[in-house]
Amino acid sequence: MWFLQTIQVLVSLLLIGLILVQTTRAEGAGGLMGMGTIGGQTRAAFKTRSGFEEHIGRITAWVASVWLVVSAILSVLFLMRR
Repeated sequence: MWFLQTIQVLVSLLLIGLILVQTTRAEGAGGLMGMGTIGGQTRAAFKTRSGFEEHIGRITAWVASVWLVVSAILSVLFLMRR
């Protein structure tokens, strides 16, 4: 069980990092009003997701799925130990 707990902590940290790296929707569309949220002012009037952002989005979805599965397994194991 300690192994799964360690995996969950590592996956959680990875998920937090991946979410922080992503561009927010307000940043992507904020160029229309000249405002950004995290990265400051955006320069482009219209931004689409770059290949890097799409790739990070897919990786984030997979890591979130792994986190969900590990959490479910840990919950079942915890209930079985009681």
